[in-house]
Amino acid sequence: MPNVIEREIKIRILSPPLRLLRESLRAVAVYIGAEEQLDYYFDNEHRQLTSSDRALRLRISNARTELTYKGPKENSLVKSRLEATTAVSDAKAIVTILESIGYRPILKVRKFRENYSYEGATVSLDEVEGLGEFLEIEQNDINEEELLTLTNKLITVLNIKGAREKRSYAELMASMASDGLSFE
Repeated sequence: MPNVIEREIKIRILSPPLRLLRESLRAVAVYIGAEEQLDYYFDNEHRQLTSSDRALRLRISNARTELTYKGPKENSLVKSRLEATTAVSDAKAIVTILESIGYRPILKVRKFRENYSYEGATVSLDEVEGLGEFLEIEQNDINEEELLTLTNKLITVLNIKGAREKRSYAELMASMASDGLSFE
């Protein structure tokens, strides 16, 4: 995947219950599929990536494994940041390489994700272990205002009550993180 500016809006779901939200979403969007994702975030001992609002993530899911670099978030209405992703054929080899150059896993995020397509956007219904339920709307090739309009429309159609969240799942879980994670 080439470098792109990732644009997304995340909503912490308060209501309706996930079962009802899933039914409503399937009525208005195209179901793409579901997967469990295990994300390992890496940094060096000085936390240079984390302290500069950047991230290096190894994602292992049912269908694929990929390494992603995320640049600092832009000062904007939606969560926007540079993202570069590449497929990985051997996760353990990548971990060995990263550890050999001074990076180690500092945080693990596990989630079950259902993906949908809605008016050109990817809509993800996430159940994040230890954090709760979220709806993410991502569309990288429209401007921020269009993404906000699309998100507000979807929130209205689905009757979602919730709170916008600009922090990443990694940032939300950082207080629960501990050094010394091992790669499984």
